[in-house]
Amino acid sequence: MLAPVFAGLDPAGVADWDVIPDVHGMGDRLEGLLRALGYAERGGAWRPADSARKAIFLGDFIDRGPDQARVLDIARRMIGEGVALAVMGNHELNALHYATPDPETGAPLRAHSPKNMAQHAAFLEAFAPGSAARRDALGWMRRLPLFLDLGGFRVAHAAWLDPAIAAIRAESRFGVLEGDLLGPGRRSRRPLRGGGRRHRQGAGGRSAGGGRLSRQGRASAPPQP
Repeated sequence: MLAPVFAGLDPAGVADWDVIPDVHGMGDRLEGLLRALGYAERGGAWRPADSARKAIFLGDFIDRGPDQARVLDIARRMIGEGVALAVMGNHELNALHYATPDPETGAPLRAHSPKNMAQHAAFLEAFAPGSAARRDALGWMRRLPLFLDLGGFRVAHAAWLDPAIAAIRAESRFGVLEGDLLGPGRRSRRPLRGGGRRHRQGAGGRSAGGGRLSRQGRASAPPQP
């Protein structure tokens, strides 16, 4: 059974969540955001001043920006130190499909077309095909769950669709892509395809801009200094 990357983190004692959406390789922006939210780099990871506060990344760590490895390193250290959770974004799923051959045809699950190669170029430059670093990064991405249900609120990269979540739960206890869930027979099924970009957030969370989130999941204006 494939366990998620944060199998040891218990969210029960968390009083406040900071929800961080698509970073897309923008290391300076991510660090600036963490500072604005009151985090500081201590002991090898970005940490909040209050231990009862945690971050949740909504995936899409990779592609586009110049700091692919740096962004993954920041997120992985935070998750490894128990100060963050994360779900998989469509760009992580694309990266896994891009690197995974169809067991029947041998062709990649995501075609290496000019369009797809251009979209994925920043990641491929930072993590060369066949390299140990790329295998390690993809192995970590594979253990990102597609959703989180934390009792008080639920998180998904795109949309929370009850039938899709139920279908994934039926085959993966932790919501990660176990076994053939990544394969071609699964790729076109709805559980691996998102709808509108939205997430649900309970009281006591913050948006990536530092504003409070209402119970409807809409971000208010960031607090003024």
